Amino acid sequence: MNSSAVLGPAVGLLQLPRRGARPLKAGARCRVAGWGFVSDFEELPPGLMEAEVRVLGLDICNSSWKGHLSPTMLCTHSGDRQRRGFCSADSGGPLVCRNRAHGLVSFSGLWCGDPKTPDVYTQVSAFVAWIWDVVRRGSPQPSPVPGTTWPSAGAA
Repeated sequence: MNSSAVLGPAVGLLQLPRRGARPLKAGARCRVAGWGFVSDFEELPPGLMEAEVRVLGLDICNSSWKGHLSPTMLCTHSGDRQRRGFCSADSGGPLVCRNRAHGLVSFSGLWCGDPKTPDVYTQVSAFVAWIWDVVRRGSPQPSPVPGTTWPSAGAA
């Protein structure tokens, strides 16, 4: 973003999970939102889309993903045959449960809503202490990539 967001009816703040909050229980109802594709055919939505999903136990989800998930991840499914959830270009969007951002869209299966591979999110509660530390100290300036040089402003 080039400027600060202006809070209003369409733009608001979302709370983080409390420090030390327990992970969400399997079956918890949440909402995922995004401006990403609404199908595997790269069809864009007319506006912000959202869907209700349910948290899936990490043990069950991990078996679908052949053990590749970590405790800092969480999974959802639509709970029915509608195959609702996120799709390509939704990455980084929020998973909102009980008015708090409990997850950030990470990855999914071969196609949108694939019932064999549940949707996977970064579990925000695993990083709350780090987030507040960065907020308190301020975000450091990124370091240059080693071995790269940048031309000076006047170079041609």
